[in-house]
Amino acid sequence: MQREYDVIIWGASGFTGKLVTRYMKKLYMDGNLKWAVAGRNPSKLAALGIPEANTLLADSNDQESIDQLVQKGRVILTTVGPYARYGSSLVAACAKHGTHYCDLTGEVYWMREMIESYNSIAQDSGARIVHTCGFDSIPSDLGAYFLQLEMQKRHGLPANHIKYRSVAFKGGFSGGTADSMIAMMENAKKDPSVLEIGNDPYALNFLGRGPDAKDIGTAFYDDDFEAWVGPFVMAQINTRVVRRTNELLDFRYGKDFRYDEGMLINKGTSGFIGANATALGLKATNGLSGFKPTRKLLQKILPKPGEGPSEETIQTGFFTIELIAKHPFEGEKNLKATVTGDQDPGYGSTAKMLAESALALAQDDLPVEGGFWTPASAMGDALLKRLPMNAGVNFTLSEETQKICFQDRELNCINLEDQVPIYVGANGPKALAATGAYGDGRVSAGTEPTRVMQSNMERVRRGAEEAGRELPDDFHTSVLTYSCVLKAGESLMSDRVINETGAPVVSSLHFWYELMLQRGNAA
Repeated sequence: MQREYDVIIWGASGFTGKLVTRYMKKLYMDGNLKWAVAGRNPSKLAALGIPEANTLLADSNDQESIDQLVQKGRVILTTVGPYARYGSSLVAACAKHGTHYCDLTGEVYWMREMIESYNSIAQDSGARIVHTCGFDSIPSDLGAYFLQLEMQKRHGLPANHIKYRSVAFKGGFSGGTADSMIAMMENAKKDPSVLEIGNDPYALNFLGRGPDAKDIGTAFYDDDFEAWVGPFVMAQINTRVVRRTNELLDFRYGKDFRYDEGMLINKGTSGFIGANATALGLKATNGLSGFKPTRKLLQKILPKPGEGPSEETIQTGFFTIELIAKHPFEGEKNLKATVTGDQDPGYGSTAKMLAESALALAQDDLPVEGGFWTPASAMGDALLKRLPMNAGVNFTLSEETQKICFQDRELNCINLEDQVPIYVGANGPKALAATGAYGDGRVSAGTEPTRVMQSNMERVRRGAEEAGRELPDDFHTSVLTYSCVLKAGESLMSDRVINETGAPVVSSLHFWYELMLQRGNAA
């Protein structure tokens, strides 16, 4: 598919759109990826600092402008919600013109409507449409997918039950999520089927149903986690996505597969009280949103669409999730995994997950053709590589120590199975002696004259002798250098070169200046 841009960010000037744009600017401004921002307000788009040639205008109320927009990009990434209110025309255009698509929706009833209306069109055009590419529902969907891969690899069969438990998180509540929730209740008053679809545990499945019933709605003690559990506010979205993934993967998890989500509270009395309070609080919120007067009250209390937390809240936020995959026959073969994110889940981590989803659709060799997919069914393997490498979202088996690895944009992750050698940065007498005592090699701060090299190595040998060891045969000295390979036509003063080499170069110059100053020849 030949298009002018690989990725177009629709709604780039909104709160979440700005976070996505910032992430893309930080990691993908080197020219290997052609991407653009789009919206309806030229002044707001200009404030993003993106070149005018990569700034596009369109209006969601003007179908012709939307059609023109989607034909310019291989992938449309959209942050403009509530999606039932603003997103249908964009999905329709992408399905029609063969443009891949990803979003942050959690509106189950709208997703079902889109699948029913446009799946066959997307299949014909080759457009891969993927909803829920943020905190809803990548940790859930990829977490379950990751555990099923491990269960198959270790035991040759899928887990018949996976439990997801939200352990800890820090961050701000999303104004977009709040608006979507209220919009759903407003639509439900007009069309009762909206609520029926939302409450259906298999609302996104079309080929059959499994054994799951209602989501967790009350407090209970979970023996597998040895703690009290309450309902999880996102379960109504995430559980449907995971079940649809199983269907789209030809029931790889099994037709009797069960999946549930809850919030892990605590042990003992405090856990009992906390879990019950969580259950009552969620019921109260749902009840309030069902009536017009109290919906208006919630709209005043909750964040407005386009609003979000402070930069400090985003950067210091995090989330931790634990999942247990149950072996069908032998409990001792159960597997436990942890999913973590290094920023606020609703904004910082979500923006990074959405961006990497768009890049996977644009750049990676995915195993699916056109149609409506879930994150795991379309991009599971690709995202399990991308998210730990770039986005600070990690998937780890709990009983295993994460392997030390080099991370490389092209090679992904190179595991070091052998013992990692210790190279000591040493130029002073004590550091040189310590290098001989403990090191497998030495790193010098710069090139050294022969006599200086000989003198320093003698200090290293004496340090080894005092520690009662012999230097390894392959012991050698390396020189600390900084490099950046220029791309064709790239300037030495480009932002990428400065970002990659500026700090170490300045610190090196400072080091040598101080050294020369001590020797009296800094001039």
